[in-house]
Amino acid sequence: MPWLQLLPAWFAVAIGALIQGTIGFGIALIAAPLLLLIKPELIPGPMMFATFFLTSLTWWRERHAVHWRDIGWAWVGRIAGTLAGTAAMVALPSQLLISTMGLLIVVAAVMSLNIRPFHPSQKVLGAAGFLSGVMGTMTSAGGPPMLLALQHVSGSRLRATLGAFFTLGIVISLASLTVIDRFGWEEAWQGMSFVPAILLGFSLSNRLLTRINKEWLRRLALVFSGGSGLMIVLGSLSRWIAENIL
Repeated sequence: MPWLQLLPAWFAVAIGALIQGTIGFGIALIAAPLLLLIKPELIPGPMMFATFFLTSLTWWRERHAVHWRDIGWAWVGRIAGTLAGTAAMVALPSQLLISTMGLLIVVAAVMSLNIRPFHPSQKVLGAAGFLSGVMGTMTSAGGPPMLLALQHVSGSRLRATLGAFFTLGIVISLASLTVIDRFGWEEAWQGMSFVPAILLGFSLSNRLLTRINKEWLRRLALVFSGGSGLMIVLGSLSRWIAENIL
């Protein structure tokens, strides 16, 4: 990837890692729209591979706060959602797939802005895990459904539980992408190129955990990601119209 494209991509990944390290999710919502615009092949495999390092670090940092009961049913749903997302990636044409990815990012941002207090049941956690599997496998942005399900818990428990859930979920999503030949050594090396940005953002999040307005940061990230996702949808649709109608 040319340096002029790589630098803004690195910046987006670092900012996303900072946000996710602080509030528990956000890297894919920030970085995925820009990466789709720069080089669609970076989504989902390379982005997901890079995110694995971030979720593992978050999980380890706050491992004492993981709530495994929250993860159990959600992970069952994640497996089913991963299979559904993988099937969609095989069935959809490339332009429609990119449009769908952009639309899912917009939906994810809107879902995350629209939080209502509630306590999740096993069915809610399973459904959230399923949606996370579909969205995560197709776009690498699988956080919002789980955020909606777990938004009532404390900050450390949320970050730790999401970190554990995403780490395990990414493994199965990458395995599914490998089966359909959408992830291999080339995609892994592309993902590795973003690891320095991941480490930078995560290290900064350690310093900002108690110093930043997390709600303001979360809403700013969601507005940005929603707008970027909309740009992806409109851009993909305009290309399709130019190629098939005009």
